[in-house]
Amino acid sequence: MSKQFDSQISIVTGAGSGIGLATAEGLATGGATVFCVDWKGAEEAAASIRAKGGNATGVALDVRDSGG
Repeated sequence: MSKQFDSQISIVTGAGSGIGLATAEGLATGGATVFCVDWKGAEEAAASIRAKGGNATGVALDVRDSGG
């Protein structure tokens, strides 16, 4: 059975906690490959998604800083 987001790639900013984390988890549950972006907690969020069988990568980045 195909999932809603199979073969889709998602970039979720603020994925380290709260609404961003819930969004990343929902997309991963739906079959998306998720890039979890946050200045704190990104890799932990991705590890949690992977532990549940999802496909995720954590990216430590402050999107408020134009220099990265």
